[in-house]
Amino acid sequence: MDRRRFRTGLVAGAALALAAAATPAFSNGASLAPTLPHAQPASASVSALLASSTPKTVVLDPATGATVSVQLGEPPAVAGGFIAGARLATPAITGNTNCQPGDGCYYTPTVSGIYHNRSFYGSPGTFTGNWPHRNAWTSGNYTAYVCWTSACSQWYGPNTYVTFGGSLVTGTSFTIG
Repeated sequence: MDRRRFRTGLVAGAALALAAAATPAFSNGASLAPTLPHAQPASASVSALLASSTPKTVVLDPATGATVSVQLGEPPAVAGGFIAGARLATPAITGNTNCQPGDGCYYTPTVSGIYHNRSFYGSPGTFTGNWPHRNAWTSGNYTAYVCWTSACSQWYGPNTYVTFGGSLVTGTSFTIG
């Protein structure tokens, strides 16, 4: 085999290996978490799941807002409290400190005199504020996205529970559509 053909074969083989390594691999069963440690563009099936009302848990990169992993189902404490149609729509998005079944909610791991969970419900719109010490949020019965000081999420369908992978962020807005 001449050198040129050998080198071309090596380059093509290396390109195939890199392409295979960059493709997210999803395991069978309930978990749809990519095997790579960094975020990848969502496949069509993952994008459809994210837009659906199927209960799911998403982990975001707090620095970029990129989706790191997706799993079917919500944590039991969240899943047990959300009932479709539990709250009637009001004329505009409303925010409160008491998350009710079906509300979108921006969570703090330490509810105290300083930090409270923030709930959002009503008609489509954006509620802005300054909510430090946030570790997760849920879309409730809504399609929603949130922003924090360093990034914004994408739109997620109803019944989506989203974490920041153990990091804390300062929330700046919550939008329901």
